[in-house]
Amino acid sequence: MFELGPLEPGRLATSYERLTYRGAAAGEIRLFADVEDAGLARHLNVTVTSGTGRAAGFVADQDGVLFSGPLSRFPTGWADGITGDDLWNAGETRTFRFEVRLSENVAAGATAGAT
Repeated sequence: MFELGPLEPGRLATSYERLTYRGAAAGEIRLFADVEDAGLARHLNVTVTSGTGRAAGFVADQDGVLFSGPLSRFPTGWADGITGDDLWNAGETRTFRFEVRLSENVAAGATAGAT
């Protein structure tokens, strides 16, 4: 998705991921991650928004914000994964904007990761 590298408090990092559903019948898509935390995940504020387009051309869906909170609270499995209210149809494509901001109160040298 993206590698943040050294971050400064308050700095915003943004990534856009376009997903296409390849199932034959309508189905549900859920977003979740394996979060590795060594003290930083609670200081990384993540917002996931669904929509279309990328960068300046990104347009959020009407109820586009699917998650907003610290990385430490991001869903870690299918059961609690982030999902919209509707099913995806075969061949349907959607874009997700991931925004990550480092909070002001974080200890130097803390690390975190998500896959």
